[in-house]
Amino acid sequence: MFLQLGKEGKIIVLYFNFRPSADTKNYPPRDDFIADFLGNGSSLPRPEYEERCHWFFGATFKVLSLTLSSSVEATAGVYEDAVQHWNEHYGVGGTERATFLSSIERNIRVRKHSAAFCVFAFLTFVLVIGATDSRSNAI
Repeated sequence: MFLQLGKEGKIIVLYFNFRPSADTKNYPPRDDFIADFLGNGSSLPRPEYEERCHWFFGATFKVLSLTLSSSVEATAGVYEDAVQHWNEHYGVGGTERATFLSSIERNIRVRKHSAAFCVFAFLTFVLVIGATDSRSNAI
């Protein structure tokens, strides 16, 4: 069902698979670093888990903003085309998905993001979406 959302071409879908490492038979495959980093939230003290979530979401929105802005440029700012470009290249099975995930990992390892940074990164993402043409109903 979630895999189908990206094929609709109207929304950007971020797939992250947190399955246990022993689950190798199901699709899409597990995203090892992110699954291991976030782990099972109940196994970490709440403050540490919240901090890891801040790092994860901050890095994700930062990398998403940078990556999506290149999709917007590649499609001359047409929202629907940018979404299609994103889902084809960065969705499950996309040619650039591994690069996207490794950029998130690198950002988590290098910079530990705060809750305030998460908000800033999200707002940057919203601005990138807002850069698409006025024919779209992006937000």
